[in-house]
Amino acid sequence: MSTASGVWRIAWSIFWKTVIAGVILGVIVNFVFSLFLPPILVSIGGQGERLLQSLTYIAFAISLACYFIAFKFALEYALGKEIAGRRLDVVTIAQVEGPHAN
Repeated sequence: MSTASGVWRIAWSIFWKTVIAGVILGVIVNFVFSLFLPPILVSIGGQGERLLQSLTYIAFAISLACYFIAFKFALEYALGKEIAGRRLDVVTIAQVEGPHAN
């Protein structure tokens, strides 16, 4: 059975890695897209307020995707690794309940 402190340490480990990687990925990818996307949108007729609104939605979607990618990698990294004497692992129900479960 896990304790709150063991779960807290595993959750914190996953959280800080996800936040740092998500922010770094989001900044880099949004910077790259902000160099190329506005000229493309202007060339196809985007202008003013509508262009700014489109870029805001696109940046939000890109940042969200980067966060989920970072979370996936942080979770993969934490699976099977020992953190504060505990290990996060993926198991089937049969493994948890054992062969004599009702």
